[in-house]
Order: sequence, then C-alpha cells, then structure tokens
Amino acid sequence: MSSSNTTMSNLVNDIERLNIFNQIWNICLIIFGIIGHTLSIYVFTRRPFRSSPCTHYFMASTLSGCAVVCSLVPLRLLQVGYYIDVFIYSNPTCQILSYLLFCFRIVPSWLMTLASIDRFLCTSSSAKYRKWSSIRVATRAIPLTILFVFLLQIHAPFYQGIILYPQRSCTSVTSTYRTFWSIWNLVIWSWIPTIFMLVFGFLTIRNVRQGRRRIVTSENISNPIHRNQNKIDRQFLQMLTIQCLVFITTTSIGSISQLYVTIASNMIKSELEKLRDRSLGNAGSSIANFSSCMSFYLFTLSSKSFRRELIHLFYRQQLTTQESNRTKRNTIPRTVGDTHI
Repeated sequence: MSSSNTTMSNLVNDIERLNIFNQIWNICLIIFGIIGHTLSIYVFTRRPFRSSPCTHYFMASTLSGCAVVCSLVPLRLLQVGYYIDVFIYSNPTCQILSYLLFCFRIVPSWLMTLASIDRFLCTSSSAKYRKWSSIRVATRAIPLTILFVFLLQIHAPFYQGIILYPQRSCTSVTSTYRTFWSIWNLVIWSWIPTIFMLVFGFLTIRNVRQGRRRIVTSENISNPIHRNQNKIDRQFLQMLTIQCLVFITTTSIGSISQLYVTIASNMIKSELEKLRDRSLGNAGSSIANFSSCMSFYLFTLSSKSFRRELIHLFYRQQLTTQESNRTKRNTIPRTVGDTHI
C-alpha cells in the first residue's frame, strides 16, 4: 500500500511540474515571441536586406511565426495551463480551429525549406540556377507553398471531433487515425523539411567552398555593391543554418513525444499514468513551437548585419528622444517670455 501511495504521489508531482513548465514556457513564448517578431519585421524591411530574395522567405516565416505566437500558443496556454479549452464548444469549432492551427504550425518549417533552397541557388556556379534565386520567384513560391500546406492538411478536419472519455476533449475520433496523424505529423512537419534543409544546406556549403576556389574578377572586387551583397548573403546562410539546427531539434522532440503519447494510449495504464503521458506530450508540443516563436533571437545571435540594424534602430530612437527633449527646453523660455509681455 505504501509503495502504491508513493507511486501515485510521484505521478501527481510529475503532472504538476509538467503543467507549471507548460504555463511558464508558453507565457515566455508569447512575450518574447511578440517582441522578437516585431523587431524582425523592422529589420527585414530595412534597405540593406530588401534586395535579397531570402529576405522575403525570412519575412514570410516571421509573419507565419506571428500567427503561431498570437493564436496557437495562447490557445495552448489556456488549454494545458488553465484548463480553458475553447476547442470543445462544438464540433465545427473543434474542426476549424484544429485545421487552422495545424497549418499555422507547419507553414514556418516549409518556408525555411524554401530559404534553404534559395541559398543553394544563390551560391550555385550555374547562372541557370542563380536566376531562380530572385524576388520574382520568391513572391510566387511563398503563396504557393502556403496553399500547398493547407491542401496537405485538408483531411484533418474530417477526422477531428469531440470525445467524452476519459475527458471531454477535441481530438482524433478514431485510434487508427490518431496513430496515422502522429506519423503523418512526424513526416510532414519534421522529417521532410529537415531532410530538405540538410540536403540543400550541405549543397550550399559545397557551393561556397567551390566559390572560394574560383578566381573573383577584378570588377567584382572593386564593386562595393557586389561585395556588400555577398556579405549579406553569407549572413543569411549563417542565420539559416542556426535556425535549421534549432528547428530540427525542437520539432523532433515535439513529433516524437506526440508519437509516444499515441502509442502509450493503447497500453494498459492507470488514469494518472495516461494523464502524465498527455502532459508530457503537451510539453513536447510546446517545445516544438520554439523555433517559430524565437527566430528573432537566433537571427540576432548569428548575424552581424542583423545586430547592426537593431543598433541603428535604438540609436535613432535615442537621438529622436534627445532632440524632442532639446526642443521642449528651447521652447519653454520663449513661451514664458511671451506671457510676461
């Protein structure tokens, strides 16, 4: 009996710790995610970055990350942190919200895949491939990719519904589809984008090494615009590499934890053990949102040009504040003198 009570107490403590982790983690994602994405949008709209097609992919990924921060993470926080589940109000609400959030979560990974492909094309020695690294291509590839993701997930709403046991929740209505969804999610969200990022990342590194061996023409050496653009391209490669590594790590944790929860749900376990497994799956799902919410901080760590634009922002803000204060000090005496006259 004592051993059973100890086990039950340990399970309750594990569940409480996981719930506290989910609350703190999701609150941090919301706060730092909103601040970070706002600053990222500012930096990517600056002139030094506008001429690169990779900027458009990063900007699209940032905007889709905003959708994750402002919709998926708050709903997840209410659901697992405060037990307020807006998904269970009705079946249409469950289906529509689930479908939209599934798509919002996957879109950033596929946009980062496009950025990886663009870096490969940009560094290629073939002029034919380099032509595909253009703003014109980016403005067409981004909406087509988003549409592709939404079509990939079109089956999800038809198998989502509200179940009453063991508790009222919005989930897959059959265990077969639940298992399929866990594998599908692992492949579409984590594996395929990861494979593309790794393949095109290695190809890009190969192109860069081959490019260093090639003799650069004197025209390119003397052209400051060309040198500056090459520098920005290298910065983008660093930013992309860091974000891809973080993405691979976090999404793998999320996908594998969800697959574990699905497999464990078919085992014979007590209700407390199943609840702990679900809390563990929620924690893994929250960790998987890290790369979509915190990309700004990864950009800041990996890119000198990105940091320089941020410094310019705060420096200009400081100058504006000082100029405003100086203007106020200069106008106050004149106002007083006019009053005495």
